[in-house]
Amino acid sequence: TKFKTLIDGIRKRGECIDLLCFSHIDNDHVKGAELTFCEGTFETSHIKQIWLNLSASAMPLVTVDQLPAHQFITVESAYKLIHSIRARKIPCATKVIEGDHVTLGDIPITVILPTSDRLDAYYRKFDQDLEHLREKKPHLFIGRSRTDTSSINGSSITLMIDLPDGKVIFSGDAFASDLTAAVTKY
Repeated sequence: TKFKTLIDGIRKRGECIDLLCFSHIDNDHVKGAELTFCEGTFETSHIKQIWLNLSASAMPLVTVDQLPAHQFITVESAYKLIHSIRARKIPCATKVIEGDHVTLGDIPITVILPTSDRLDAYYRKFDQDLEHLREKKPHLFIGRSRTDTSSINGSSITLMIDLPDGKVIFSGDAFASDLTAAVTKY
């Protein structure tokens, strides 16, 4: 409801969204958008582009009925979201990596994570998980630990925004070690 209210408010004020960036596909980052975008009457003409890292090779291979909701719900939400975005013909980049950039007005925004290697590793893991689903094999889950090193979190799009009086980083759930390396680099 909050996501829908925010997006509707922007449109009602006659404003647009130049870039809507989802850091990664965990439900706490995409579920509100998935529910909103899947509403047939939701207006999205004011959204110019979207960034969402999602394995393109697997997109046509999965149907919602193949996804056990209690185990793989983030993938189900991500697929529903990406199919709704595409149906609405909103330009959507699904491989956003370090070095990509966009300038909004006079504000440069640079992607500092994930690295190409990290995203490729996530895509390989993602595709393996989908293969397990197709074979009806149980999922292997990553155990909980102090640091969440799931491949989904490793795919988090991390943005560095250059402002006149400093830089701001939006990190999603990127790995602490990756953030430390990126901050040192940039």
